[in-house]
Amino acid sequence: FFLSHMTEPAVGPTGAAVEPALAAAYQNARHRPTIEKLDAQFEMFLQNDKLFQITLNNVSAPHQTLVEYMARHFKLKCTVVDSTMTLAKTDATQLPTVRFKPRGDEKRDGVPTIMRRDDGDKSGAGRGLAGAGSRGGNKTVTEREQDYAEVRNRIFAEAAAKSKSPPPAREPLSPNNDRVGDRRTG
Repeated sequence: FFLSHMTEPAVGPTGAAVEPALAAAYQNARHRPTIEKLDAQFEMFLQNDKLFQITLNNVSAPHQTLVEYMARHFKLKCTVVDSTMTLAKTDATQLPTVRFKPRGDEKRDGVPTIMRRDDGDKSGAGRGLAGAGSRGGNKTVTEREQDYAEVRNRIFAEAAAKSKSPPPAREPLSPNNDRVGDRRTG
């Protein structure tokens, strides 16, 4: 029995009820993805016969609460010390009959969407390829070194021009190294 959207605490086919606090947390749109991920991860943990406990580090207080709800749901032993949580299998640990899976109308399959730019744009504009020209990113080492030298010369030429300008006027110092307009009382 998979829960995709609950309106009240659910009861599974065997009469197993979901903890009301967990059901309420699942209704919160902010907590739903975390609960669904925990459900899938706990399932993998239970199916791995080589793992008997897992440790979660740096778990925030709100997430600790969600992990504790889910640990009870899977009948895992949960130990919390500061922001570290340890979950261990027990003799009673089992896959629950009521599960939390993503809703069918939402695209959350865990696969990232890879977005690409149109290959028709070979100018390099907007991709950090200043001066890429028609060759795009297929420059030889010599061409790259030449571009680097041109940019370096331009930058240092601008810096040299700025350093040749006279420094900003400063007020003369008094005998006790204070600016003339700055009289300290002490």
